[in-house]
Amino acid sequence: MQAVEIRLLQPNFFCPVTGRQILGEEACTPSPATVFVYIQDENLFDFVREDLKQVAEAVEASSVLDHDKHDGVVSGDDGELRLLLPFEALNTALPGSSVVDFVLCCTEMSCGPVTTTVHLGIDMKWAPGE
Repeated sequence: MQAVEIRLLQPNFFCPVTGRQILGEEACTPSPATVFVYIQDENLFDFVREDLKQVAEAVEASSVLDHDKHDGVVSGDDGELRLLLPFEALNTALPGSSVVDFVLCCTEMSCGPVTTTVHLGIDMKWAPGE
């Protein structure tokens, strides 16, 4: 799955396939081409396509804080041990697909700058009737 990182000053994002607004100031409304909406900071799926619900449940049940367990550590291509992020489980469930992971980093002001990272998976080959 290809990832495209986008920095936003306001949480507004439109689906590049359908043109519908997915992310706005007050709501998240998936378009028909949306595969998942994952809020990284909360380890929570706001939306996930039906065929990926089991993977999403496993991701939400895991935690990057579980790194003391050996099942949370994997060997990378270079042979080094590294932490397996929960979101990577979803990535492996979609190998070679037409889904693009739009990684949206939204920075807003509260009592200082607050950044939220949202992953929006969009099926770039979605067509009406699917």
